[in-house]
Amino acid sequence: MTLLIKRIYGSAPVQGEGTVGGKPFYFRARHGGWSMSIGIGMDKPDAEDKNAEWFKEGDWDNASWMSHEDARMLIELCAKEYLGK
Repeated sequence: MTLLIKRIYGSAPVQGEGTVGGKPFYFRARHGGWSMSIGIGMDKPDAEDKNAEWFKEGDWDNASWMSHEDARMLIELCAKEYLGK
């Protein structure tokens, strides 16, 4: 899998940035959910974009305080789904 996580950081929101298949991604977890944007349509690599090439969101209790390990797990699952693996 061609996933490069440059960083996972913060709380309220928890955020992650990097590339999947050479395309930028942005992960964000806040309040009761999380989202991940991959690919074109992203004006900035640190901005959620529902019009990106690929977008997914989900529910997560108290997502603002999600552990960075849980964020990494969700990023990896999203990357696998995006790449069709």
